[in-house]
Amino acid sequence: AINTMGTILGALLGGLFILPWLGVYYSLMLAVALYALVAIAFWLSSGVSLSKVRQYVSVGLAIMLLAVIAGLIPPWKTMLMTSGVFVNAAQYSRQVPENNLQEVVGRSRLLYYKEGRDGVVAVRRKDDNNALVINGKTDASSKLDLPTQIMLGQLPLAMNPGAKSALVIGLGSGITAGTLASSRTLEKITILEISSEVIEASAFFKLENRAVLDDPRVELVTADARNFLMASREH
Repeated sequence: AINTMGTILGALLGGLFILPWLGVYYSLMLAVALYALVAIAFWLSSGVSLSKVRQYVSVGLAIMLLAVIAGLIPPWKTMLMTSGVFVNAAQYSRQVPENNLQEVVGRSRLLYYKEGRDGVVAVRRKDDNNALVINGKTDASSKLDLPTQIMLGQLPLAMNPGAKSALVIGLGSGITAGTLASSRTLEKITILEISSEVIEASAFFKLENRAVLDDPRVELVTADARNFLMASREH
């Protein structure tokens, strides 16, 4: 029962509060520190045959050692953590033999990086292309993904040219929504985006998405799409 309650409480506190507050790296550090403190507490309550002074000295030395080790561990490099090696393994393997991974990744510039409840969101710039990266995977870009993002907006307009309203699930770079907004027949465009960090990151694509969030016809909703659709009476 204690284990089950601890699991539930840990998931709630970790996912909803600690992770957005401290970020992934420092949340892990906090978890390690808690494990160490729990271990020390169990050791103290185990009936070790040491005087009070020796116990306090031992605990003090253990905490100091942990603090020194924590201080020596450098924070991870955000550029590497958003490089998406798991997605682009083949691409990196062609470049890395001549250069190390850090050098290859360093050819891009990090314009935005934020860890939130729903993912790690970054905007990376290489040459003249901005890429929206979520959990290491590029989901949108200002150049390379442009045809796909535009088509996703133009195709439904071509199939239903008289539509008065539209729904976009996932703001991303905002380019698809911006393409929809080019239609003068649409009176209302609802955009659903679960991540507030993605909304912030879309500002780096304002030229390509035609500042769609400033369009008076646009209603931006920060919510889970499935829950929103289940509750909505609109079609």
